[in-house]
Amino acid sequence: EISACLVGSEMCIRDSPNYRDEKIAELEAEFPRATRISGASPKYNCHSYAWYSQSTSNPYWMENPYKYIEDGSYVRTSSVRVGDCVLYGAIDAPEHSAYVVSTAILVRSKWDWKGVYEHAPNYGPYKKSTSFWTLA
Repeated sequence: EISACLVGSEMCIRDSPNYRDEKIAELEAEFPRATRISGASPKYNCHSYAWYSQSTSNPYWMENPYKYIEDGSYVRTSSVRVGDCVLYGAIDAPEHSAYVVSTAILVRSKWDWKGVYEHAPNYGPYKKSTSFWTLA
């Protein structure tokens, strides 16, 4: 049995050597219209991926992207464009963030330690209301 967690990250492996593969398979069975783009890095989370950098060398963990909104870098929009960000939940307590990659409104987001997925904004394990944000 494996029970290991990386401190300060969302990556945690429990139960068995096949735990990760089993959980990813369950997630993909539940959301078959989402496409896994890549694996996940414990260095960054969904907020940092969406609001800061989509690079796999992104070294930052972001608890809340509120500062990007508060300082006026991003403004709420209803005309969604590639490169905009999607916030799931309240501004001061977001559940999740994603990055718009298609004008057909497809987004990419990091789904915990399971990987980076491309999906429709309201399709996936994150169920809070969404708002779209664009660079000011």
